[in-house]
Amino acid sequence: MTRGSKKVERGNCYTIAGYYIIDNNVPEMLLCHGIVAGQGPLEGKQIGHAWIEVGDVVFDYSNGNRVVTRKERYYEIGKITRVKRYSKKEAARMMLLHKNFGPWDKSVETEWQKERRENARIN
Repeated sequence: MTRGSKKVERGNCYTIAGYYIIDNNVPEMLLCHGIVAGQGPLEGKQIGHAWIEVGDVVFDYSNGNRVVTRKERYYEIGKITRVKRYSKKEAARMMLLHKNFGPWDKSVETEWQKERRENARIN
């Protein structure tokens, strides 16, 4: 994806987490959308991200990773803010309504996600 003259890398976290919650029947499982602090070359930037929570355990299989860790540690490392959580039923409803894997709530959008959403509007 190109924005101006800069290439913007996109991961697959929303898709992977969305499929994960739909494909698994764990009643207490939650799909989470939130804002994480960029690391490495993305340090200082806010990044929209998606993952799965079951109780106090986080599952993040995005971008080829297999992260399973305690929620407290995950939030600490990612400096996670503005989290929106969805049950399986809520997530399925939002996927059908929006025809995508998210983010669906403006409170967990980054600036470039907001720009993309606004530019995609049909007038």
